Amino acid sequence: MAFPVVHLAGPVSERLRRGHLWLFSNELAQGFQDVAPGTMVEVHDAGDGFFGVGTCNPHSLIAVRLFARERAEIDAAFFHRKLTTALKLREAVYSNETAYRLIFSEGDGLPGLIVDRYNDFFVLLPLTAGTELLLPQAQDALRDIFPDAKLLIRRDSSARVLEGLAVEELPSSSEGPVEIEQDGMRFLCDLWQGQKTGFFYDQRTNRQTLAEFHPQGDVLDLFCYTGGFGFYALNAGASRVVAVDSSEAALSLASEGARRNGFSARWRGVKADVFEWLKTCREKFDWVILDPPSLIQKRSKIPKGERGYRDLNARAMQRVRHGGFFATSSCSGLLPRPRWMELLADAARKAKRQAVVIREGTQAPDHPILPAMPETNYLKFAILRMD
Repeated sequence: MAFPVVHLAGPVSERLRRGHLWLFSNELAQGFQDVAPGTMVEVHDAGDGFFGVGTCNPHSLIAVRLFARERAEIDAAFFHRKLTTALKLREAVYSNETAYRLIFSEGDGLPGLIVDRYNDFFVLLPLTAGTELLLPQAQDALRDIFPDAKLLIRRDSSARVLEGLAVEELPSSSEGPVEIEQDGMRFLCDLWQGQKTGFFYDQRTNRQTLAEFHPQGDVLDLFCYTGGFGFYALNAGASRVVAVDSSEAALSLASEGARRNGFSARWRGVKADVFEWLKTCREKFDWVILDPPSLIQKRSKIPKGERGYRDLNARAMQRVRHGGFFATSSCSGLLPRPRWMELLADAARKAKRQAVVIREGTQAPDHPILPAMPETNYLKFAILRMD
């Protein structure tokens, strides 16, 4: 099939030579604006030499997302190859497991597509105009590899707005929560109404790291969602966990998960806005875990988001007993790790505490990082000792 051709406006940048998969609108010559959103195009350099194949959306700042550097049909067979490669990676990392992120967009060579696996359920997030049009090929490939797959498509991500796509209401279902197992613990996931796709797979390695420190005493788990970090702390020996979240639905699943894991006697859920709750809390804890949502969704919000991270971390640090530990993270891709560390230093100064970082982390291996794309390395995690 012949694809429409768009051209680079100038020389190939070093960023693209290294393997970055995004072409911004100011890097393309005139003419790409006539392409219908989501259309597969051939990209040629300024000399009309072939450069790659990708989806084009002239209404987005990211005008082209590359799928291949060679001429290729982006059909069900292409998706089958990509899915098979992604599955082999997950099987190597998580042998005999059935709960993980199967496709991490650019990290797995399928820009704009997320696929999370929950046993036989597969939740698909088409985030771009291109992947919206390519969904039939993705679904065909998934059903071929997983004959018993139950596919669920969610279109509620705010990222779709940047592509000019509709953000739809969360799908309703008569299905109950899906139970998954990780590291010997059971978690309940609402694939239809829950945050993201129902669980935060990206923090798995960091939860394991937390458990390696064998948290003792009292633990405060802020933005606990359905129990992730708190369960790992309890399983590793914590005396009790106070888990705070604003979502009653999430806390309900966490409470039931605690019961199924035998943690009920040591688990207490608190429904509250974490930002406001921290302003009045005076109790101290041996461990405080802070896993907030992204506070920086777009570049214009960076200054406000940075202040939010500084102030939130400062208040959380004040809840740590002297000699205790503070585990904190940020999932804002627009916040570079060095700047995040500066904000933690500012937070410690504001909290009038001495802090040293004893461990750093990033996203789990089912969220593979493309070295040429810093944007794929978004999750930041650290454990600090607080004096």
